[in-house]
Amino acid sequence: SHIEVLGGRDEASWTGIASFRLAGQSSVDDAIALQQRLENEFEIFTVIRKGLDGGACVRITPQVFNSADDIGVLVDALKRLSS
Repeated sequence: SHIEVLGGRDEASWTGIASFRLAGQSSVDDAIALQQRLENEFEIFTVIRKGLDGGACVRITPQVFNSADDIGVLVDALKRLSS
């Protein structure tokens, strides 16, 4: 699998919020399963987004109190889940 990162392509629409899903997994059940794995296996808090035209996804919103190590845990988790 690969990760689909969702969002605007132009710099004016970039934000600190990221939405993503595993490629080909756009159902609400898929998003719930991904959200639960991130939380239960990696202690990463995310929320699901549903009702989108392209399908459901997971949203993460890093904050100023997240460290570089916290982001590293997310990157490592996504590498493991998408391989």
